[in-house]
Amino acid sequence: MELSIQELIDELRQIAGSSVIEGKPVPVGAWRRWGMRVMRKTAEGWKVAPKRASASSSTPPKKRSQSAVAIVTRDDGHVLMLQRHPREPWMPGKWNLPGGGVDKSETPRAAARREAGEEAGVRIKRLKKVGKYGDGDGGDLHVYHAHGHAGTPQINHESGALKWVHHSDAHKLDVIPVLRPILKHFSKEHGSKIGKK
Repeated sequence: MELSIQELIDELRQIAGSSVIEGKPVPVGAWRRWGMRVMRKTAEGWKVAPKRASASSSTPPKKRSQSAVAIVTRDDGHVLMLQRHPREPWMPGKWNLPGGGVDKSETPRAAARREAGEEAGVRIKRLKKVGKYGDGDGGDLHVYHAHGHAGTPQINHESGALKWVHHSDAHKLDVIPVLRPILKHFSKEHGSKIGKK
């Protein structure tokens, strides 16, 4: 059976709108990704329509989540560690640094400062960027070294305990997995400088 051009176009449009071809599922949007073109009539005759930009090219890419932590240290080389409360849904019982999500209207540096106040009750005097790392969930983790702080550390509802641990031992605790290499690196690169002006 021969199809007219219009019947062919209708057939292609019908297939392109389907999510199943020959009994096999096709991922949503696959036709756009594969660059499916349909024919259109021009003054010169039937031609393949130019490839349209995919829907995703006009949509801005999803922004990666941003979080920030502060490595709060004392002059004796100890790091402030917080233990997640056992009833917290995310990483219960794991040791962590003061930190959390970066709000839309703030910088990662401001978030590290704010979170240290909220989670540990300390006011940070100076922050120095240690680095930016993957957070293990497809986002960015900004790590800062807090040079000096005011206030006596105390826990909030997210933590069950806090303690000061020497920088060379912090990564040996049962820490949130993403922090282990960061704490190891911090100890190696910055540990000898803690407490020095």
